Amino acid sequence: MQAQNESVRNQSMVQCFSDMYKKEGYRGLWRGVGPTAQRAAVIAGVELPVYDLSKKYILHYQFLGDHAGTHFLASFIAGLAGAVTSNPIDVVKTRLMNQRNLKTMSVETVSAHTHTPAIYTSSFDCLIRVSTL
Repeated sequence: MQAQNESVRNQSMVQCFSDMYKKEGYRGLWRGVGPTAQRAAVIAGVELPVYDLSKKYILHYQFLGDHAGTHFLASFIAGLAGAVTSNPIDVVKTRLMNQRNLKTMSVETVSAHTHTPAIYTSSFDCLIRVSTL
């Protein structure tokens, strides 16, 4: 796997969870749940109406008849719309899940003079910081 290195290669899943809990605490285990739920809500909120509208459009203008090809094309368009709209959320989710929220580090201890990466405090904070890069 891409994320494996020598220190975690022979660890079991339980050992990895235990290591994460020791280094990051209880919140480290649940760090990606919020952004993942936000992403799922956006995808569901985009794909369902886009599928319905694109299918109606295809049938109304008689590009295709009502058969499997119509459903496939409408699904393809809806999937594309879902991927495009969820991309910013995927960036935020990946950044939040990859940061190490160490117990000893807080936002106040990160100064502008050090090269220690700042910890994002929320999905919105991460989105604002990423959009200003």
